[in-house]
Amino acid sequence: MFVPSVTPVSAPHTTARPAPLRWRLVIETATDATVPQARHWVHGLGASLGIDTDDAELLITELLANVAEHADGGPAWVTLAVTSGWLVLGVGDHCPHKPLERRPFDGGAEGGRGLNIAYALAARLYVDKRRAGTKRVVARLPLGVAA
Repeated sequence: MFVPSVTPVSAPHTTARPAPLRWRLVIETATDATVPQARHWVHGLGASLGIDTDDAELLITELLANVAEHADGGPAWVTLAVTSGWLVLGVGDHCPHKPLERRPFDGGAEGGRGLNIAYALAARLYVDKRRAGTKRVVARLPLGVAA
């Protein structure tokens, strides 16, 4: 079940840059069925803001599918922020293990392409492990306007 909410920015900014817009989607149990729901959530946010989210939707699909498969279907969360020309998205879970490094593409393998796709799409991709027992894969994409 999803519990979407807007996360307000509480601290005043002292720079001329506008405050980032942030959203968080909480997923009680990450499964294959929650992947398209999260993708549609990202698409809806992009449509309401007039920004292109095609690459973000593919990234969310790949990263959340990895959570459903490798984090034992536990709780997860998706974050999305729009700031200074970037779309920053994250997919977090309660599995402390870092995702496997990307590996060469094997055309005969069933899986293993998700992180390669994520690295190809993102301007920057990294794993954030600030909280004990959790991790979040974060991707930065250049902000595009919807056609």
